Amino acid sequence: MQPDTPDNSDALNNSDPSENPSEGPSEDPLELLQQATTLYSQGNFEEALDFLVRAEHSAFEARKPETLVVIYSMAGDVFSSLEDFERSLRYFEKSLQVIKLFEADDNDDVAEDGGADVADVADVADVADVADVADDGVAGSVFTEWSASNENKIGKLLFRLGQTGEAENRLNRALGLYEKLLVDDPENVQHLSSLAKVKDNMGNLLSSRGQIDEACIIYTAAADIRRSLRKRKSE
Repeated sequence: MQPDTPDNSDALNNSDPSENPSEGPSEDPLELLQQATTLYSQGNFEEALDFLVRAEHSAFEARKPETLVVIYSMAGDVFSSLEDFERSLRYFEKSLQVIKLFEADDNDDVAEDGGADVADVADVADVADVADVADDGVAGSVFTEWSASNENKIGKLLFRLGQTGEAENRLNRALGLYEKLLVDDPENVQHLSSLAKVKDNMGNLLSSRGQIDEACIIYTAAADIRRSLRKRKSE
């Protein structure tokens, strides 16, 4: 059972996707997302946005709302690179909103059919160059990982914008989500690496406030994680 298709009133192209039908056969949102990812990595941000608009439309058309988690998160990355921080925050939040729809749906009726199309979600995670999903049978861990990533990015942006109180709240959420993931998979390299990055961000925030002792503790914890990962890699 999939949740209702998310509200598209704030679509990437600022219009209702249903008003812009694609010509010819429907496009695969995952393939469009892959092309957007490639363009983004090459620094072609405007072109990447064009593909994300098409991917968003295709996701609505194909009734694959799970792909919107990644489409909106990547849009947040693109707008951040373009230094349009207001839009960047908006799309990271929209990605989180889609995740909440799935989580609510799972809570209401998990037994009916297991929730989201996990295979599609796992494929999206791979396309977006985030952690591979070790267990494709657990949609919740995929969404938790995306939530953690979005919260971290929101925290970094808010810190950059001088909103340190809310930034700290979002970074704490990210820390809690990654720690939750590591309870189930304590040796996951991607989760550990991501946790270290969030700790660095939190250390930067605390340091900016003059909380040097607290920042040092956080920085040391991040360094310990990286040291452990390097040791593991060399063995």
